[in-house]
Amino acid sequence: MATPDAHSDSYLNPRPDPHPEKAALRRHYRKLRRSLPVSVQQAHARAVFRHLLASGLFWRPGRIAAYATARGELDATPILRHGWQQQRPMALPVIEWSSRHRRGELGFYRVGPNDPLAKGAFGLPTPAADADRLPLQTLSVLLVPLVAFDRFGMRLGQGGGYYDRVFAHVGDCAAVASAAPLRIGLAHDCQRSTAALPHDPWDRALDAVVTEAGISAFSARGRRLTDQARNRTAHGHT
Repeated sequence: MATPDAHSDSYLNPRPDPHPEKAALRRHYRKLRRSLPVSVQQAHARAVFRHLLASGLFWRPGRIAAYATARGELDATPILRHGWQQQRPMALPVIEWSSRHRRGELGFYRVGPNDPLAKGAFGLPTPAADADRLPLQTLSVLLVPLVAFDRFGMRLGQGGGYYDRVFAHVGDCAAVASAAPLRIGLAHDCQRSTAALPHDPWDRALDAVVTEAGISAFSARGRRLTDQARNRTAHGHT
């Protein structure tokens, strides 16, 4: 796997952002999530895992892509551990340099509980160079970090556009919308914006966002998760 120079401007900011107000929003919501004590962040991660467990997400066949946590993001470690316990194929993203497009692109690589991890872009742990690359079309769920989200399911990311391009690619490649991977954001509830976030016409909403407060659904597929979680909770299952 080819990893770009983490200090390259074209790598960090592959295109000009037409919404300069996003920078102030990123600063605001990054500060909010970093202000959470470690114990609170850990409690939120456990709560999000319980919500996903109740939703039946792990009953879905296929591979689940998560992420390595950084800078106060919702910790996906409990989800990875459960997937490994179930012997589910789990994946982590790697930022790779695309010479064709002259920008960083996300690739997803299978990772197991005992697999060695390398230091990747931004110092994040990533699968080793000999890990198996998983085609996007083989992923059933994309668990996505975010800086903020709104009531329409729009996501404010770090600004590189990596997940935006992944969403566009898998959506274009899927024969029907239901075949595309579920797009699920993971966040602390303090990252919820009461105002609509600035976005572009090509941006795609998430199917759902899961916080410690529960699951917010933004599509029919996302609503199936919330219905499942509600039914299981009503019958005393977790």
